[in-house]
Amino acid sequence: MSLPYFMRSAASTSENGTSSWIETEEMKNFVHEAGHAVVARLTGFPVAWVSVDAAFIRMDPLAIENECNHGSAVCLTVSSDRLNPILNRRSALNKQDKETVVGYCMHVLAGPLSERRFDPDSFDPLPSLNDYGQVAQVLASVSRSDKVLKKRLFIAARRQLKKMLCENWCLVTRVATAIKNNRTLSGDELDSLIFGAEMEKAA
Repeated sequence: MSLPYFMRSAASTSENGTSSWIETEEMKNFVHEAGHAVVARLTGFPVAWVSVDAAFIRMDPLAIENECNHGSAVCLTVSSDRLNPILNRRSALNKQDKETVVGYCMHVLAGPLSERRFDPDSFDPLPSLNDYGQVAQVLASVSRSDKVLKKRLFIAARRQLKKMLCENWCLVTRVATAIKNNRTLSGDELDSLIFGAEMEKAA
């Protein structure tokens, strides 16, 4: 299978290795955010935008409202309308609730797992501690001390995410390249990249 140019470029080495290393380190951020964005959309969560433009992120009203305007790379996924009712409910989770929780965990974990898939040799989990923390917090809340349920939800999220990334890696690389070139993608631009062919047929 032919790899996109940037994948070949990042995997290759220059005479001193410096250029290739820099390209790989930069591309990690793009792939990380692309992973979040693609899996969010494939699991049914809207994405307002995805950006690696710190100035845009700092001033965006949605980023300010959600207190995520201090980062240099953000995928702003709209999940509260689906997730909060589950977190606030006292009753046991039904099938749809579990699917929502698993989908949420998948899109959060998709950042670090995409980054690791892109460059497994130098993957560092420390920058993704916030992602892991979000998943742990949600699972702890919905499982309500049920360790078996918590483990099952996590395993389901990991298993389905690995399969989704394997089957849709071309979409992740496509979106990562677009993030690299444009710095910021709106939700509509993201959907066009992911669902473009389907949207054209529907029109």
